[in-house]
Amino acid sequence: MRSLFGLTSIIGLLVGSTAAYTVKKTWDASNFFEEFNFYSDVDPTHGFVNYVDKSTASSAGLAKITNGKVIIGADSTSGLDPHAKRGRRSVRLESNAQFDRGLIIGDFDHLPGNACGIWPSFWVIDLDSDASNDLPYSEIDIIEGVALQDYNEISLYTSHQCTLSVNNRRELGNHPRFNCFQTADESLPGCGINAPPNTFGDTFNAHNGGVWALQVEAHDIRVFFFPHGRVPTDIAAGNPNPDGWGNAVLDWKPDQCDIGRAFKKLNTVFNIAFCGDNYEDAAWGGEDWTGCARKTGVKTCEEWVARNPRAFKEAYFVINSVKWFQR
Repeated sequence: MRSLFGLTSIIGLLVGSTAAYTVKKTWDASNFFEEFNFYSDVDPTHGFVNYVDKSTASSAGLAKITNGKVIIGADSTSGLDPHAKRGRRSVRLESNAQFDRGLIIGDFDHLPGNACGIWPSFWVIDLDSDASNDLPYSEIDIIEGVALQDYNEISLYTSHQCTLSVNNRRELGNHPRFNCFQTADESLPGCGINAPPNTFGDTFNAHNGGVWALQVEAHDIRVFFFPHGRVPTDIAAGNPNPDGWGNAVLDWKPDQCDIGRAFKKLNTVFNIAFCGDNYEDAAWGGEDWTGCARKTGVKTCEEWVARNPRAFKEAYFVINSVKWFQR
């Protein structure tokens, strides 16, 4: 069995390195809000957020097209009751299209800015999966961060046993975690890596945005970042070749993992949450690793988010395009 698996991996690597990527799906100002569903149920990550439907988001200016760009964001004007069941109005968009593998490239002029209480993400997930109910689970967070951090945190989760290892030791990320298996109680929290500074929040925006790309194939998983002005020309030309892009932020290969089984049926999701699971325990109180309890002088995340709407005036994405490519 091991010999057969090794032969299959070699063949996959040879085919993957020579076949060209072609675009299968483009989301931009021409079709974005027709290609995504507006999730408006209770936040599954227990945040102080009120995800609104398409009509409400449009009328409130939380989802719009401006100057040929897609803008999605959160409310920054309303004072709220910190004890309300639902919190600050925001959006969570989930794509209709689903992919098992390929290359997704997102081009952004602006990411949600830094603010205590904020938790924005651009990610892919099997929307039918549920690790807590023994259903296969697949998730990769391409862009994610909280509060005041200036670096992007890339994370991968699967309900399948999956350990990855470094493919290119010149990868640009730091503090890697290689066991991607996530238990139902999250005692094993998945794998991932931290990107360098200036890749998230205010510092990303100060450098005029950039491009994030995720490649998922049987033989490897890679994540790349390029600030605007340094984006490979083949991306703009529509024929991307990740093998010619230089060092990735994350560049991993299977150690003990069937990538095609662990990460599949991936829908694309954008959301801006507040508080929730990522702010539990030591994030705001106790250790206060975000620094937000000290900075704000407020005891809880919910109280700060409820009573300080102008803190979130930069809580929006400006998206030029998102494209899925496959071989």
